[in-house]
Formats: sequence, C-alpha cells, structure tokens
Amino acid sequence: MNKQDNHSDDEVTKDEPERMREVRYRHSTSFTDVLRELQSTLLISTYQAGKLVSIGVHDNALQFAFHQFDQAMGMAVGPERMAIGAKGQVWFLQNNSQIASSIAPNGRYDGCYLTRSALATGSIHCHEICWSDNELWVVNTLFSCLCTLHEDFNFVPRWQPPFIKSLAAEDRCHLNGLAMDQGRARFVTVMAESNQAAGWREAKSTTGCILDVTSGNSVTRGLAMPHSPRWYQNRLWVLNSGHGTLEVVDLKTGNRDVVARMPGYARGLAFIGPFAFIGLSRIRETAVFGGVPISEKRHELKCGIGVVDLRNGQTVATFEFESGVEEIFDVQFVQGARCTYLCGPRPDQDGAQDIWIVPRADQVDAVVARSRKTLALADSHGNGGNGAAVATQHATSALDLLRQGIELQQARRTHEALSRLQQASQLDPRSAEILNHIGNALQDVDRQADAIDAYRRSIELDSQYIPALQNLGYVLVSQGFTEEGRSHLEKALRLKPAQINRVLLSTVLPIIYSSEQHLRACRQQIVRDVKSLVDDRVELDTTDTLVPTNFFAVYQGENDRDLHANLGSVYQGPTRIDERRTPKPRARPRVGFLSE
Repeated sequence: MNKQDNHSDDEVTKDEPERMREVRYRHSTSFTDVLRELQSTLLISTYQAGKLVSIGVHDNALQFAFHQFDQAMGMAVGPERMAIGAKGQVWFLQNNSQIASSIAPNGRYDGCYLTRSALATGSIHCHEICWSDNELWVVNTLFSCLCTLHEDFNFVPRWQPPFIKSLAAEDRCHLNGLAMDQGRARFVTVMAESNQAAGWREAKSTTGCILDVTSGNSVTRGLAMPHSPRWYQNRLWVLNSGHGTLEVVDLKTGNRDVVARMPGYARGLAFIGPFAFIGLSRIRETAVFGGVPISEKRHELKCGIGVVDLRNGQTVATFEFESGVEEIFDVQFVQGARCTYLCGPRPDQDGAQDIWIVPRADQVDAVVARSRKTLALADSHGNGGNGAAVATQHATSALDLLRQGIELQQARRTHEALSRLQQASQLDPRSAEILNHIGNALQDVDRQADAIDAYRRSIELDSQYIPALQNLGYVLVSQGFTEEGRSHLEKALRLKPAQINRVLLSTVLPIIYSSEQHLRACRQQIVRDVKSLVDDRVELDTTDTLVPTNFFAVYQGENDRDLHANLGSVYQGPTRIDERRTPKPRARPRVGFLSE
C-alpha cells in the first residue's frame, strides 16, 4: 500500500514521497464474531497512510480493502451517500447497494458505495463530518468553526465558539470533534478556549473541553487533547485522548467517569448496539505530544481498534496494525451491510475493479429531462419564480418518493427504501408521516437509536401522530426504557382506543427489575391485563401487524403456559404448520434459569 508519514497529529504538513510498504495486522477471534453479529461493515480512516480501510465479514472470515484518499480524515455515512474528508476536498460516494450482489466474486458483497463527486474546500484541516438530513456539517479546524459546503464557496461558516472573535485561518482552539443529536449539532470538542493563533498548544494536557453548541457554554473542562464527542443512548461520551480513555460526562455537574482505558492515543469513536469501537494510535516524539500523559507509555501504545462492551466496560475484541499504519483518524460503520464494496476516486491505486453506472437507452431522455427541470427550478428560485408552483411540485415529488420507499421496504430492499424516504423528507421536512416511515426502515436494519431519533422528530412535528407514538413506545420498551415507552403508548391509547394500542400497552415488560417486589408487581400486572383482553374478546389480526413476543417474560422464571395461551387467543393470524416429522418421540425439554 502507499504510505505517507512524518507528520504531527492533527496537522497538515508537506507531502512526503510515496513508497510501498507491507501492512501487517492481527486480531482477536472475537473481533470477527462481533462484526458478524452486528451485520455491519467497519470503516477506518488513516491520515498518515492516506487510506480508508473497509472491514467486512463473508463466510465467517474478515474481508479487507484499502482505498486511496489522500490525507483521509472524517467520514460520514448516510443511507443515500457517504462523505470522506480528504486533502483539500470532501469526496462523495453514492449508495448503489442494488448492484452489490453482482460484483465479483458473486455473493460476497451486500453493500456498495461508488465515488461520484468532490467539493474543493482548500486545506481547512477538515476533521469530523456529520450528516444533518441532506446537509453535511464539517468541523473546520483551521478556521475554528463548524461549516457546511456549497459549490460556489470553499465553505459556509455556520457556528463558532463564543470566544472566537473573528474568522481566521489560525487554528486558535483546535476545534476537532462534533456530536450530533437527532440530526442537529449539539456538542463540540476543543483543545483550549483560546482566541490566539495556535493558542491551544500552550497547555494542551489540561485545557481541553466540550462546548454546548446551543449555548456556547462549556460542559466539562480539564481534558487532555479530547476527540470524538458522541451523543449515544441519551448520554454524552468523549475520548480523553491524552489519557487513552473513553469517558462519559454528567451534563449537570460536568464530572466524568472513565468507562474504559485503552493502550493507545484514542481518536475515532463509533457506537453500534452495546459496543463502542475506539480508534487507537501510536504517537510520535514531536512537540505536539510533549507533556501529554500517555506519552510516558509511548513504547507500549498500539495502533488499531478496541471494542468495548458498554454494559461492563470490558474490552471484548481487538484489532491491531503491526506495521504499515501508525495512526487511526476516524471510525464509522455501514450498518446493515455485512460486507460493503467501495470504489474510491483511485481504483487504479487500490487494485479495485472499475464499475460504471449508466442509464439504459430507454432512460436517457428521462434523465436529461430531469436535469433540465432541476436547472429550470434553480432559475425560477433565483429569478423570483412562482414559489407556489415549486412548492406543489416538491410536495408531489415527496409523496411519490414516500410511496416508493414504502414499496421498497415491503420488498425488503431496505437500503433503497431509506434512500427514497430520506429524499422525501428533504423535499417535505415537515412531514411526520415520512419521518415515521424512516424510523421503521431504520429498525429493519437494526439501527434502533437512529429509529428512536426519527420517531421523536416525527412527534415533534405532530404530537398527536399515533403511528409514531406507537412505534416510539414499542422500540423504547424493547431497548429497556420501559416507563418512557409506556407513556407514549398510553398517549396513543388515549388518542385512539384501538385494539392494537391496548394490546401494546397491556404487554409492556421491563428488561431489568429493580427488586423481587418489582418483578412480582410486573408479573401480576401483565397476567391481569392479558386476562382482561381475553375477557373482553379482544382479537388482533397479526397478518400485517407486528406484535411483541414478550420473551422477557421468560426471565421472570414463572410458568408462562397460561399467559401465552391467553396471548394466543388474542393474536389471530395465519396458521403455519411444520409438516416435518421426527422419527421418534423426543423427551420433554427442560429449561432452567440462573441469576445473581
């Protein structure tokens, strides 16, 4: 692979001559197991090596690919497209997962992103980047601001810390990380609250902090070169890089608890399910790291990925680059695709096959017409055209895209469905219905946290939109947020006393019980409520309706026969009989439970 080195952390330096170097790596067996369980592709960017590394799983083995992106930095993965921050520009890759299964070797890939365009930003030291609907937010470190992109400009400044008094290419505070919450910029990390050129360097081991974007106030201080703030499971997380720790922040007090300690300079953080994937880097003997606590263990540090189980703070899997790669910049996932094919801007350097996407002959006229219509719409906006006509056309297009998204979702083409629904939401951002369907599609690819965000945004637009209330309540309960989920289901039942709402509310169970008394009370409640459904002759057609499985009842350690017999009389649907026959009777299975 091509390699560029001899640069300092988070800084852009002169290009070094490229040369070939062997990349060696090793990983724990559990690393493959975790990725296989998550059914997602891991993406790693490395500035020093100028590569984007994709790691997927096929036939129970890891599949690696290296893609050339000069000075690869922040990454943002959306259902429709992906963005990669690189040297002087941001690259955009389009989701073409519908062709993934046909890419050689056939059957290996179930996701596909192909490079389509780039926007020139100049050397703004683009750190983290994040999608907000169809808008890309960029951490512009050189100019100490958050910005978005526009084809007519290098960047569009959108926010800067209150202590930054002017827009200047001086890297005053080393703004480097961005945490999004429900599609909005919420927190950033800086290495110092400085308004002086490169003022963050003076005492970087103690001056790092997290800022609230809305208020501009500091949330917590005293960090050593912090990176990668994230809002996940309603908590604020951050990498205290100079200490090599993953920490969680108490928003009320600013106090931080260490969740895990890692053997490397921690930068790049991605959450998926109960796991945190943390990028680890070795550090060089440069002035940048002088006095940083982790520099005392320089010779013990590793470059790679540590996987932490958030339920206990234990490192459950590891991946390490032994040679060829010295640092990790960002870590992201393509969720719902176990092995994703990427075609970067330089497939000739990547040793990748070229892929061309062109319209069929019978599509050319329609494609050209759409391009002309887009230009005409742009002209009408710029010249004071008929706004009402444009709005009507957008609304119609949004409805068409919504219908297409629902049809694709029903056909289990979920990634394509997400793409259509996201486009519909961009054209009609005030539609609670579209956001609700986006949440449904996100659930289908096991992106529960993102689904919750979509449902919340739907309810923000329409507080009485019953489908979103039902879905939000259901998924919150399934994620263990029982009381909050119950409140949404209760509201849905008040608004519409339908059978489905009553059944959902009657079958709510916590995942974890606070005491034996709590367990008994919940048990009595569900038995009583389900019996009430039976007494009232409530029946729910499950042919096209999802219903809870209530497998959490198993963990109560009770005899569930009567409970599930009653549920069976409530849930009415098609009968499926397994006609397979066992050659001889089997002994009755015995199930036991262990708990502490």
